[in-house]
Amino acid sequence: MKKSVTILLSFVLLSSVSANEPSADAKKIEMMKAWQDASTPGKEHEILKSLAGKWKVTSKSWETDGSKPEETTGTSTFKSILGGRYVQQDFTGKMGGMKYEGTGMMGYNKVTKKFESSWQDSMSTAMMKFEGSFDPATKMISESGEFDCPVRKGPQKMRSEFKIVDKNHLLFTLYMPDMISGKEYKSMEQNYQRIK
Repeated sequence: MKKSVTILLSFVLLSSVSANEPSADAKKIEMMKAWQDASTPGKEHEILKSLAGKWKVTSKSWETDGSKPEETTGTSTFKSILGGRYVQQDFTGKMGGMKYEGTGMMGYNKVTKKFESSWQDSMSTAMMKFEGSFDPATKMISESGEFDCPVRKGPQKMRSEFKIVDKNHLLFTLYMPDMISGKEYKSMEQNYQRIK
């Protein structure tokens, strides 16, 4: 009789502990929900989708701080990809008197709560990577990152400002260290005007 009572009490105790712990299925559902929430586009992705279209781009670029800018024109196409999670930019134009092509990717990471972007072009074998935030008051995505500088033989910090002026106009500005002084300066400014 005493043995039966002990077994019964053990069963009740184990049942109580199990009831207070999440089941394997509940944990799986919780993990799946976390993945689903992180992968579902939000209001930040709507901002990026608004960039979709074809744009005329007027660029000014400075080799060093205070130098005379090179002025060029080109075209850029933004398209929403992967279910509205990212925007891909394809640019064609000229730089330094040569044909210039570039491809960029922009997204919003719902886990880190940061905008992220990358840039690859025909004048480098190194990818540029940025991350930052959006200010709804100024409608500007401000990002910072690093690039591998072939002159200084190492990583160099840079930052960018991508302002949505209105639905038909954008302004991109890039800041990086001067190759001589190391002081930050505005190295590029691009005005986008929507074609369609």
